[in-house]
Amino acid sequence: MLIFKSFGKKNRKEHISKVRELQCDPKNIIIDLRNISSYNAVHIPGTLNVPEDKLFEQIRSLAPDYSSPIYLFCMTGERSADACSALEAMGYWNVWDLGSISGWKYGYMTISGFQ
Repeated sequence: MLIFKSFGKKNRKEHISKVRELQCDPKNIIIDLRNISSYNAVHIPGTLNVPEDKLFEQIRSLAPDYSSPIYLFCMTGERSADACSALEAMGYWNVWDLGSISGWKYGYMTISGFQ
């Protein structure tokens, strides 16, 4: 059974506030797919930076259990959606697409690097 979830833009405020909750559970793997320079400039503290081109090399060490809850986001939401589909094809079934970080700087939560 496939469990693939995507949070739409109309729910963005709600799901961004839940990132802090997600971070409280060490089983949750929250991955920022942007490149290292983008991550270093602006990121959500406590998230993992695994650029999209490195995800498939590293995912088995990060999530050896195919039922691990994996939450992905990127700059626009396109890479995270694609990566969710690719992880699903690899057998991961508890994958969540958090979408885009670009709308998160507007006061919904603290993001390192925004003034």
